[in-house]
Amino acid sequence: VSTIILHEVWYCPYMRYTSISEGRLLTDGYIINKQNKWCTIFNKEGRIIAEIPKRNFLFNIQIITKYYKK
Repeated sequence: VSTIILHEVWYCPYMRYTSISEGRLLTDGYIINKQNKWCTIFNKEGRIIAEIPKRNFLFNIQIITKYYKK
């Protein structure tokens, strides 16, 4: 289990799926690799933090969302 904290994002608790901005991940130093029906996300040190299978043309990941107020 890995923890990613994204900053400056919209919190939409009633959405059926959680959308994660690839642009925000890239800006924060993460690496995204999409190949052969899989999306792999690496942290800044190059360690795999997520491997997400493609289903119905979407990369769906089960996550637990926590909302942190500033």
